[in-house]
Amino acid sequence: MQIETATFTKDGTIQATIDGQAVSIPDDMANRHRKGIAAWEADGHSIAPYDEGDEKLVALTPRQLRLALSRAGYLDLVEPALEAIEDPTERQEALIEWQYASLYQPDNPLVESIRLALGLSESETETLWRSAQDT
Repeated sequence: MQIETATFTKDGTIQATIDGQAVSIPDDMANRHRKGIAAWEADGHSIAPYDEGDEKLVALTPRQLRLALSRAGYLDLVEPALEAIEDPTERQEALIEWQYASLYQPDNPLVESIRLALGLSESETETLWRSAQDT
């Protein structure tokens, strides 16, 4: 068994590349692959820790996004920021998007507009987005 990489996942399983194949392994020593990883560790290798930054940002529902914004103290600032858009067509489209979208994609231009209007950094926005994914 040739172990190339091993990384813990959010749920505690181990995502590994063994003999060129991606394998998801429970962190249970009764599992033969887990035993192999233990031997690999004994040879001086280590399982990489879970890194939240490795996870892709997913679409949020309006509920998820609004709860996260509310908890961070930003919700009441969003509509006034959108109302302040100078171009009437852009303003109307942004308000429609904000009020009626069924999902918000992290790369949606509206999300970027809100981020800039609230003065949030990309890192702060990502942290807010990740917190919303769990609600």
